[in-house]
Amino acid sequence: MIGGTMPEEIKVIEEEGQRIYTEIPPDLKHLFPSSTTITGRIDKGKSNGLMYWAAGIGFDYMGENFFDPLKVAVEQKDLDRILSILNPYYDGDKEYHYKKAKSYHTKKSKEARDIGTYVHEAAEAIFRAMLENSPLEIPIDEDIEKPVKALLAWIKDNDVNPVLVERQVWAMLPEINFDWGYAGRLDLVAYVNGKLTTIDHKAAKGIYEDGPLQVASYDYAYDDMVEKGILETPGPTEGSAILRLDKETGLPEYREYSKELTMEYFREFKWDCCAWHEERIRKENQKARKKESKGIKKTEDPY
Repeated sequence: MIGGTMPEEIKVIEEEGQRIYTEIPPDLKHLFPSSTTITGRIDKGKSNGLMYWAAGIGFDYMGENFFDPLKVAVEQKDLDRILSILNPYYDGDKEYHYKKAKSYHTKKSKEARDIGTYVHEAAEAIFRAMLENSPLEIPIDEDIEKPVKALLAWIKDNDVNPVLVERQVWAMLPEINFDWGYAGRLDLVAYVNGKLTTIDHKAAKGIYEDGPLQVASYDYAYDDMVEKGILETPGPTEGSAILRLDKETGLPEYREYSKELTMEYFREFKWDCCAWHEERIRKENQKARKKESKGIKKTEDPY
């Protein structure tokens, strides 16, 4: 690792619920946090929005399972249906529905992640077909139809030529510490209207503040691997971009960042990455001290 040597591949392991990348062979000790692990530590005001979203989802559950059916039953003057909706709440089922409403955002969040995964898979298939000039046949589920339409509309309206699709990338931070680095999986490097660009595409309602840091980390790692000769591509990029594929409107939003701005975002990402490594080392030292302390206690003479 020291001296610029890079692994030819990396694998994913799980540690304390976080996705981390480690080199092959596995006996090497260097750990790479994923870019999303680093940016996931950055709140950027998202928690407030998520709190209101979760509360709103709880009301959605009550609406779908209680208020909406009750409204229809009242409008139809269907007494039996009204009583069938109201009686369970008076018979003790209300606690069940309260609990379901409180956790309903977890179910919806998983559904959103699943949709995001399916959209990424569809986008990968589309870009690989473009890159390899091969026929494309993918089933489009109705849940991902709109974001995929947004992607196809963006491709149609721009001159898009893929160079690299879904590639694991990594980089070290030698100016900070030779053993510190990070890794991630970039979605796309492509010429967009003549500019070579690192692109992260998202099926989301908005472009959040941690997004530019994430794509900047991919851009830096890509350029670093090109410079070291690990990737055989046309060369370094001219900047980065986020392509948002709206799940509700089916419209794309493409936000570009110049190379200068991309590097500014990377510098912020880099210090957040360093903070992660410092915390990792602190925890490792803490565990070592506890282990040493237990060993001392076991060897103490009881007399």
